[in-house]
Amino acid sequence: MSETAKQWYVVRTIGGKENKVKEYIESEIRHSHLEEYISQVLIPTEKVYTIRNGKKVSKEKVSYPGYVLIEAAFVGQIPIIIRNIPNVLGFLGDIKDANQTIYFPEIKTTAKDGSDGDQDVSASKEATIVDTVTYHGLMPGSEYKVIGTLMNKETGEALLKDGKPVTAQAEFKTEKANGSVEVTFTFDASALAGQDVVVFEKLYYTDGKTEHEIASHEDLKDEGQTVHMTELPKEPETPPVAPPVKTGDETPLLLYAGIAIAALAGASVLGIVYFKRKKKHQ
Repeated sequence: MSETAKQWYVVRTIGGKENKVKEYIESEIRHSHLEEYISQVLIPTEKVYTIRNGKKVSKEKVSYPGYVLIEAAFVGQIPIIIRNIPNVLGFLGDIKDANQTIYFPEIKTTAKDGSDGDQDVSASKEATIVDTVTYHGLMPGSEYKVIGTLMNKETGEALLKDGKPVTAQAEFKTEKANGSVEVTFTFDASALAGQDVVVFEKLYYTDGKTEHEIASHEDLKDEGQTVHMTELPKEPETPPVAPPVKTGDETPLLLYAGIAIAALAGASVLGIVYFKRKKKHQ
């Protein structure tokens, strides 16, 4: 595995707190296993000699008060971790020098209907929104979490369920600095027909114990983050089915018909016998 390329950066600190900042950074390196990304933390010092009680005494003095030097690869959350350390004010550098430019993680999101992939979502009791979060500048091999919140575009307030915001999240481990992850929301939208819903997302870096917010995408005017809740199509009305016309109780009719047929058959037999007897006596 090739070593991660590093540059020297100057961290601005509160005067007199340089050693505290150095200790904090080194502690964070050990705690979060960042040795691959931060190799050295230095405070430039010089020896100063004074005469005390007739003796020459030397002591170290900070050469540049308010500054700490670090050799690091400023990728992913590294600059944010450094920036959030107590007593750190920021970074010093030439903004026109590309080698000194610090790139912070970024995310962008695109919200779609979970059923057909467009931005019109049926306002049903089980509506589904799939938000694709595209990220840039993360640290490969690190664990992250994306937490999304559904917002009412008109009011600017979060949608609520049982008094709590409607949220969803996805956890992932990066293989590359750039990529994407999907966050799926399933919620009751039956009262939202005709309204627009915007998805807000926040990206967190997790170090096993705590979570650090390192990027967000929260813009009520962003069409890519917005879906429109549409009314459910009305079911066509089924015409009433007329009940069958009853002509009376069919059982007696069948009985009477059977009796009539039997009577006719009997009469026919009697007629034949009578005819044969009459012919015999002639």
